[in-house]
Amino acid sequence: MAVALAALYEKVFRMIPVLGIPTMTRHDLAQRCIDSIDYPVEKLLIVNNGGDDWEPRLNPFVREYHQVCLPSNFGCAGAWNMVIKCYPFAPFWVVASDDTYFTPGALELIDAEADPNGFHHLAVEPLWAAFVVGEGAVRKAGLASELFHPVYFEDNDWQRRLEAAGVPISTIEAKIGHDNSSTLKSGFEERNTETFAANHKTHMKRTVDGVMSGGEWDLDIRRMNSWD
Repeated sequence: MAVALAALYEKVFRMIPVLGIPTMTRHDLAQRCIDSIDYPVEKLLIVNNGGDDWEPRLNPFVREYHQVCLPSNFGCAGAWNMVIKCYPFAPFWVVASDDTYFTPGALELIDAEADPNGFHHLAVEPLWAAFVVGEGAVRKAGLASELFHPVYFEDNDWQRRLEAAGVPISTIEAKIGHDNSSTLKSGFEERNTETFAANHKTHMKRTVDGVMSGGEWDLDIRRMNSWD
């Protein structure tokens, strides 16, 4: 009886510690992502890079909700980092792009298999549309580099540094749906072409130079690569 009660207690009180959803233009898809939550989430953070007054419809599986409405675009890496910085005591963080959604049981599987010392990809294409990063991974490899603004190659850079730091990297077969390039299709195709090339150059230089830190936020890069 005691073993059965312990198992029931663990199931009832287990939950995703932090789920972060960055969004910019496709709040309709961000709402779909929120609606797809079917497992307890202790803290949900919406990082609104669009700077508007969108107010999402809440999900009863979420215990605590916050939205950060930014006056300008912090970029992909900046939004990822904000999720971690806002909740620095979590054992791990789940980050999902606004154009993703959780299939039934995906969050429960993530909670069951997440390693606080590691980094996990999920069953989604492209690979970094949603991921799980543990506290041990951040301790060893640092945060995502905000030198890459607003998007592209921040994932390549972080993966390189995670591997070099010896962080265990694995895949949790939690299926995540995804509508590819939804933000780009909202009117940023031309700027994307320009900033893709600039960020590729930054990535190659950091790789050749063997830079292992998260790097510093750079005012000139932020202005030059602006999508605002």
